[in-house]
Amino acid sequence: MRKHVHHSLMLAVLFCASALGITTDTNLWINEFHYDNTGADAGEFVEVIVPANFTHLSEVTVTLYNGANGQSYASHSLDTFTQGVTANGFTVYSRAIAPIQNGSPDGISLDIDGNVLSFVSYEGSFSATNGVANGLASTNISVSESSGTPVGSSVQLTGAGNSFGDFSGFATTAGSNTQGAVNASQSIPSQPRGKIAADDFDSSISLLSFALVPPSGTITDPADGFDIFQRGVSPTIPFALLDDSAGSFPPDVQGVIKTGKSDRWLGLADTDNSDNPGGAVSATWVFDISGHEGIEVSIDMAAMGDFESSDVFNWFYSIDGAALLPLFLSSVDENGTNSYTMEGGAVVAVNDPLYVNGILIDNNFKTLTESVIGTGSLLTLVFQGDTNGSNEAYAFDNIMITALIPEPTTAMLGFLALGGLLIQTRRRD
Repeated sequence: MRKHVHHSLMLAVLFCASALGITTDTNLWINEFHYDNTGADAGEFVEVIVPANFTHLSEVTVTLYNGANGQSYASHSLDTFTQGVTANGFTVYSRAIAPIQNGSPDGISLDIDGNVLSFVSYEGSFSATNGVANGLASTNISVSESSGTPVGSSVQLTGAGNSFGDFSGFATTAGSNTQGAVNASQSIPSQPRGKIAADDFDSSISLLSFALVPPSGTITDPADGFDIFQRGVSPTIPFALLDDSAGSFPPDVQGVIKTGKSDRWLGLADTDNSDNPGGAVSATWVFDISGHEGIEVSIDMAAMGDFESSDVFNWFYSIDGAALLPLFLSSVDENGTNSYTMEGGAVVAVNDPLYVNGILIDNNFKTLTESVIGTGSLLTLVFQGDTNGSNEAYAFDNIMITALIPEPTTAMLGFLALGGLLIQTRRRD
């Protein structure tokens, strides 16, 4: 049985709603729902679209609100929804929910860990008086269903885009819902991704600040550490981090940094020591992401050791100073064993391996990618670690932030075409 490290995130920042009832131009949105039809209501559901690389479904909640009194009457976390199609980097999730109230007015809110992303209503507007949207005014979507609506219909988001604010608005369908799929009058275009920020500890892109707590050099015991290290350069590196089985120490049975890795990286081992009582360590980066959307974070990670559920290797993010949201969360399989292959060829079985976002992390660097919800100017990444054991190693490298690259506008294409024509004209002259 896998035991997960618990985390508690207190989110207190609420934003102003836009014309579509959202808190930010978010890449996680309410996409379709059905609540009323002729005869007894049938096939009621809510559908949400999230980035395909977003894994923290349990942090997202759909809450149904009664517009008569502003009170919530049901809530469902996204991990209880059924996964549908994936299209161009986004995945559809839907859930049958009954009953969904029939309006005049009623509403639906969408939040991530208490941060309201959307609060829409149908058949009028109202203010929530409790729950996650307490104090917020809903935004009426201006279309509705009724007792004359055919069975199988729905309210659908229409238009084209990669975030909620890109779309045209909601429209009703007549007996032709698209539950679990992209809507009939909706398109999610494929867009290329590009690197907009990075830190590989040798160089960086759009990195505004970086800090270690405790500061570099604080931990002095050669068996312990939390720092940026480099083979052949750092005066000491905790032995648990280095795999010297193909080099200076053939019997080595512990380590994640192979002999050929000569660049810089950040690692930790046994952070609970006399130089750092209590064991907690952290690293914080602030990147400039202004003008970009569809943000994803990729990090290379490696780990080896007999971990405990109390060991922590967690990553969080924040946009423009809002409260922290989960990015990569660690857990330990305390009933499991993993076989690690050392660089020298020996296979070593070790109990209680480490997982991050449900993915086994071993002594070979593995790239993990997770979507960031929302847009803004500043992206803060926070790593929080705590490990108490000289034979437990965790290292990471190559932090990379990517975003969607906008397609050229018609005006830009015309400008480029004009430029090309001028070049050809000059060549002819």
